[in-house]
Amino acid sequence: HHSVIVRLSRPVPDPFVRPGIHHVQPLRENRAPAEAIPIPMRSGYDEIVAEIVEAVNQDSLISYTTNYQNYLTRHSSTDGYDTACAWSQDRFEGMGLEVEVQPFPMSGYTCQNVIATQTGQTYPNRYWIICGHLDSTSPNPYYDAPGADDNGSGSATVMEAARIMSGYQFEYTVKYILFGGEEQGLYGSAYYASNAASAGDSILGVVNLDMTFYGPAGNDIAWLHNNTASTGLR
Repeated sequence: HHSVIVRLSRPVPDPFVRPGIHHVQPLRENRAPAEAIPIPMRSGYDEIVAEIVEAVNQDSLISYTTNYQNYLTRHSSTDGYDTACAWSQDRFEGMGLEVEVQPFPMSGYTCQNVIATQTGQTYPNRYWIICGHLDSTSPNPYYDAPGADDNGSGSATVMEAARIMSGYQFEYTVKYILFGGEEQGLYGSAYYASNAASAGDSILGVVNLDMTFYGPAGNDIAWLHNNTASTGLR
C-alpha cells in the first residue's frame, strides 16, 4: 500500500514494463521561443483544399483504424508492429507513392519508420510533413496494446490524407510518415529529425497527428498545439 518513484535511464528495462507500473515522461526543456519562419500560404478560399476536405471518408478512416487495432499490439518490439509497418508500406505503394522503410536502433534491436513521399512539381526539395506514431503501448504492451485511439487514429488520419492527396499534384513535396518508438521516448521521430537536420532538409512545416478520433461528451475538442515558429500553420 505504498508508492515508490524510481528514476530510470532510457531505454526502460523490461522488468519495469508490467501492470501496476506507470511511466511518466520527463518535462520538456523550456527553450526560448523560436523565431517565426515565413510559411508559404495561400489566402482566401481554395477550391482544391475544399475538394480534399470533402473527400475525407468516415468509412475509410474506420477501416484503417480497425485494421491497426486488429494487430492486438503494435508495441515497437513486436511482430505486430513490424506487420503493421509492412501493411502501411504496401498501402502507400498502392497509392503510387515512393516508400522508404527507415531503420533505427532502439533498446538493443532495430525498429523502423515508414516514410512515403509525394514529390513536388515545382519545389521537390522543400517538404511538408504529415505524420503520426504507429506504435502503441499499455500496461501489458507485448500482448495487449491495440491502440485504436493512441495512435491507430492518428496513423489512420495520415493514411487517409495520403489516400486523398496522392491524387493531386502539389508545388512542394509532401511526406507521410509513420514513426516507431514514440511510446519509449520519441526514438523514431528523433532519429528522423536528426538525419533531416544533418542533411539540411528544407522542412516548411509538420502536422503531427495524435489521438484524433476519441471525443466523449465534454472532451470532444481538437487541440492544436504550436510554438511561435509554427503559428502560421494554424
